[in-house]
Amino acid sequence: MNIEPLLNQGKIREAKILVVDDHEDGVMLLQQLLQKAGYANVFATTDSRETVGMCEEVAADLLILDLNMPPPSGYDILDQLALRPGKENRLPILVLTADITPMAKLKALSLGAKDFLTKPVEQVDLLLRVRNLLETRFAFRQMEQERKARSAAETKTGGNEMLERLAAVIACWDPQASDRAARVSRSAALLAKALSLSATESHQIEEAARLYDLGMLAIPEAIRKAGTLSPEEKALLRTHAAAAERILGRTSSGHGGLKLPLDIAASHHERWDGSGYPQGLGGEAIPLEARIVAVAEALDSLVHPETGKHPLSVHDAVSEVRRQAGFAFDPAVVDALQRTVSLSTRESETVEA
Repeated sequence: MNIEPLLNQGKIREAKILVVDDHEDGVMLLQQLLQKAGYANVFATTDSRETVGMCEEVAADLLILDLNMPPPSGYDILDQLALRPGKENRLPILVLTADITPMAKLKALSLGAKDFLTKPVEQVDLLLRVRNLLETRFAFRQMEQERKARSAAETKTGGNEMLERLAAVIACWDPQASDRAARVSRSAALLAKALSLSATESHQIEEAARLYDLGMLAIPEAIRKAGTLSPEEKALLRTHAAAAERILGRTSSGHGGLKLPLDIAASHHERWDGSGYPQGLGGEAIPLEARIVAVAEALDSLVHPETGKHPLSVHDAVSEVRRQAGFAFDPAVVDALQRTVSLSTRESETVEA
């Protein structure tokens, strides 16, 4: 599914951006920078009291907000916007501030800001953050409109199309995350086959697993890309599993073709011993598909770790996963992983011979 028409530069450039800062020179600088970059609809105010009303009046697609202003402060405005109806389609907010303390960042992000930059702002960094936030907003807006327009009889087909679109959004948002999801989904399909699931079921899991980390779209880049996280930042990062449910929209009927990716995205951080999140499910109360993806993701994170971490061989990674069987992972799924890797090794040795 190609969503390039949705994310074309022309549409992004027509986005309505509202800049709020009590310093007039700062407002003018941001306006000039955004207009020079090609954004045609940039609005601004130095009176923070006008913020919420202007958001409604101009139908803002993005709010660039200073924090330390005469009342209401940026924090007050974040609170006010959070109380508006339609929170599931919340206006993306990029916070700019001279306050470099970790608590300022955490407070702003926990109140609903989508990203955070400190002043003085690097122009390239600002423009990249603006573009990414707008692309994601427009993509979800179009998908929500299409979802609402579908009749109940088209739910399953629509779900399959929605899955393709969401996977494309992830690829645009973070190519590395998309590549990781592709590897995890392939591994999940192999595990499903090793567990004697049918070819159809294995294929469905492979397709659905592409969205296993979809909830990360709701986590600000400042948190996602951070190395060491504070306890508060870790708690915020963990909300991505619950965010997947809000994005996919759980319903009493399971939302047709989106039920499987929803179960995986919402439950792949649950643990076999019940100590996981977001619900603290344990054992077979965790959807089987989520248990499969949890093992596939763990393997991938060990073989293809984040930058700066030492990668393990596949066999060492399997040994590490096995040490957590019965605690983090379903022992039966870990057994399936062991069989899959052993079979792959034997086939490779046969070909070389």
